[in-house]
Amino acid sequence: MSETKLNNELISNNNKRIVVSMKRNRLTLLGADGKKIKEFPIIYGRNSAEGTKEIEGDQKTPRGKYYICYINEQSQFTLFFGLSYPGNIDGVKGYAKGLVNLDELTEIFLTNRLKQKPPWYTKLGGEIGIHGGGIDRDGTRGCIAMKDEDVIELGSHIFKGMEVEIN
Repeated sequence: MSETKLNNELISNNNKRIVVSMKRNRLTLLGADGKKIKEFPIIYGRNSAEGTKEIEGDQKTPRGKYYICYINEQSQFTLFFGLSYPGNIDGVKGYAKGLVNLDELTEIFLTNRLKQKPPWYTKLGGEIGIHGGGIDRDGTRGCIAMKDEDVIELGSHIFKGMEVEIN
């Protein structure tokens, strides 16, 4: 995957953020003042009713606070905004369950501290993101999917390091 030129700065003074409500099937873009800029319909991991993402292939969307760590505008899903899953909490839980080793846990902590892309190829899974491709299906394998026109509109606001809260 190649990175895009779309607002690709690592640190930004732009305090916009995203809140995803799985209960409401909505992604809300909030301004620096916390006010809603726009709300979009979404779908998410088809097994997410069973809880948060824990392992590769469980088809669940992670819940928690993440950030945009990767931007790909050459995606098969129109645009792909990679999330920083696994986060530190995910890593600690995975370590306690024997799903990641100490080196992997250390890499998760370091990359999250530096607002970089965490290791996506552990037993915890990865490559979770927000992308296009439509919402006319029963769910995703763990990502948050949007209509193509909506993800393009959202893309003009996205930057690396942008906060994303999923609940």
